[in-house]
Amino acid sequence: MGNQIVIVDPQNGKLQKAKPVTFAELGLKERKDLEEWIKENTEILGSPLLVLSSEYDKFDKSDKRLDLLALDKGGKVVVIELKRDAARTLADLQAIRYAAFCSTLTFERAVELRSKFARVEVDTAKREIRDFIEDPSFSTLDNKPRIILAAGSFNDQELTSCVLWLREFGVDIRCVEVTPYRLVLLRYVFLKRAILSSTR
Repeated sequence: MGNQIVIVDPQNGKLQKAKPVTFAELGLKERKDLEEWIKENTEILGSPLLVLSSEYDKFDKSDKRLDLLALDKGGKVVVIELKRDAARTLADLQAIRYAAFCSTLTFERAVELRSKFARVEVDTAKREIRDFIEDPSFSTLDNKPRIILAAGSFNDQELTSCVLWLREFGVDIRCVEVTPYRLVLLRYVFLKRAILSSTR
């Protein structure tokens, strides 16, 4: 049994279960909703990240589009691939390609991307990166990006088997399941009738 989310009513102490649903059931979109939430709060993925770019499509000789590109607190490039539902999407293969493409990313290019994404000057972007990493002299990216696959569901044994196999060989790839829940909230509004009396 998976995790359950239970809401406690502070008035009567009773419990109410929040029901897990799919992004499709809620009409939520991969780019419009999930991506925007993660840009605003990367800790949804389990740790703080500094976003460098979204919908990045400047790969050499490829028109592929990477959902999010970020840095972690250790200065490691992080490739983030988002899906409402990862089943039968080949998200693992997509992300591996993106990681290979990003393996040559330089610090200078990362600064340029951050500058454009955050709409700040290059010097400010450089300072933001170094402050985030907490290293005032940071200037080198390695050639081994991390991969995060984030989806509303990972009900795909082929994908998860590939991820587990890659991890055995030291590839830093992980799946983060982002599950939406539906909670019905009832708001009670008590109206007090004002009785006006007038004297004659």
